[in-house]
Amino acid sequence: MQNAAVTQFFEEAAPFWRNVYDEPDVYVIVHQQRRDAVIATVEELRLAPGTDVLDIGCGAGTISLPLSAVVLN
Repeated sequence: MQNAAVTQFFEEAAPFWRNVYDEPDVYVIVHQQRRDAVIATVEELRLAPGTDVLDIGCGAGTISLPLSAVVLN
């Protein structure tokens, strides 16, 4: 039962986080700037390819995917 509740929660929350970067308002601009800052910070670390990275509170993964590209390159 708990797994079903968790799945339902994420199915309901994920569309919000997928769309949060597409709307033209201040809230979105803040999230875009945070995303860009996180990616820039990780790029500056010059992590070795294959380094494990944990994205806590990843929402719909809109930062996780660009982070994986930085770490894989």
